[in-house]
Formats: sequence, structure tokens, C-alpha cells
Amino acid sequence: MKLLTKEISRKLPLLSSMDGCGDNAMAQVKLFTPWDNWTWYGIEFDPQSEIMFGLTVSPMETVLGYWDLAELRDVQGPFYLKIERDINFTPKTIGECRRLHAS
Repeated sequence: MKLLTKEISRKLPLLSSMDGCGDNAMAQVKLFTPWDNWTWYGIEFDPQSEIMFGLTVSPMETVLGYWDLAELRDVQGPFYLKIERDINFTPKTIGECRRLHAS
């Protein structure tokens, strides 16, 4: 499965274009590890470098930051599982994404 389709890539604003939006910035894509509790919500993307900016939710913390899509593509979990894209995800604000993971 492709982590980023051409359609989603076109919807993602370029890096730094959402500066100042805070929790109102829109996540266009959700990636996750099916074997544990890591999730990435993509807000901005540079198609040349494949660097993405967004919200990362891990078992330890929830942070905004950058990640390399190529690195995520190469991650391999137990039983050869790979990071997946949530095909049922509909764009949400970062604030909404944070609330989904608050406990």
C-alpha cells in the first residue's frame, strides 16, 4: 500500500505554509503502525525531499515535528508488517486529532 497517493500529495500544503494555524491546521493523511500505538498525521509535505510535518502520537508523547516519509516506508515490524495509511481517514484539524488520542 502506498503511504501517500498522488491525490493526497496534491492536497498537502508545502512545508511551512501552515505556520501560525496551530490546532486549526488540517491533517490530510493518517499513517499508523498496525503492531503498536504509533500514529502520524500529515499536515505539510515537501514532495522533493519527502519530508512531512505533522502530529506524531506515540505511547510516550504527542508532538508536532518533521519526519522522512522514505524512512517510514522502510520500517518493518513483526511478521514483516509495514506502516500503513488509514484509507478511511477524513481530514481533521490537529486539535481534533489530539482529542482522539487524549486519555
